Amino acid sequence: MEINSLVYTNDQNARETNQISDEIVNISRFTEQLEQSMNDIKEFMKQLQADNERVVDIADNTNLLSLNASIEAARAGEAGKGFAVVAGEINRLAMDSRETATKSSENHDRIEGSILEILDDAVHLSAIVGEINSRAQSLAASTQEITASAVEIKNIAGKVKVDLDKLAGG
Repeated sequence: MEINSLVYTNDQNARETNQISDEIVNISRFTEQLEQSMNDIKEFMKQLQADNERVVDIADNTNLLSLNASIEAARAGEAGKGFAVVAGEINRLAMDSRETATKSSENHDRIEGSILEILDDAVHLSAIVGEINSRAQSLAASTQEITASAVEIKNIAGKVKVDLDKLAGG
């Protein structure tokens, strides 16, 4: 009965190890999807940075237009005072836009740094999962070999017993 128990236990171990291996494959797929998602976010971040740079350019151009409008308002004298106020407000909006774009770029850089860290971690996790999966598959194969050997030993022992019984009885 001990060999039957060994065979059963090893068979169960092999099945369980294969199930663990299947779960590890699922984790590996998840890490690959995570890595792809992070790469997608990285691409979106590049576009965001380009948009921020465009906002800074627009703010700079608006600031120049405001300066030119202020100069023209000053030349117009009393008649240009109202226009000078508008030019000043346009200048303030341009400066606010530039400051907002600058803050957005700083946040972009922080987010991009975090994304790169997550990407590195995902690659590292994927390698670990791959190694664990490889070990689990090796363990399953070894357990199956032990089960097959135990079955073979059981069969040989059964034949030896039959042969001994024949010799003893005959």
